[in-house]
Amino acid sequence: MYIYDFFIKSTECKILQISGIERDEIINVFTDKFVDSNMVKERILYWNSFKDKYRGNIKRLNINQIKKLSLPSEKNIYIYLEREKKLFKGNIKHIHSFYEQQEPWEETDIIIFDESLNWVVAFTHEDEIVTYGL
Repeated sequence: MYIYDFFIKSTECKILQISGIERDEIINVFTDKFVDSNMVKERILYWNSFKDKYRGNIKRLNINQIKKLSLPSEKNIYIYLEREKKLFKGNIKHIHSFYEQQEPWEETDIIIFDESLNWVVAFTHEDEIVTYGL
């Protein structure tokens, strides 16, 4: 199941899609803080283009360690589907549910963060979790 379909069609998810100017503003604030604008031109994906000042504090985990992440489950977070350029607001349990249903051949790049921008987690198509601030 593709992640976009999962979030839009899943009955278990209470999730809101954010689009238009609001989406652009949120993503611009995120990229201004975390993404090296020169690096992303070459590397394409945000999670692979974090600014140097964050790179030293980034942790990398195997995707199988997803449930070991200590994320605020009671808090709404932003869920950005990087390849699809879709932004949602929901809960971390939706990410767990998605990965439990994902097929091995499906490639997904998801970035999650909250309004404070104190942390970011990227779930990559390379079956890796990239975290900062946790």
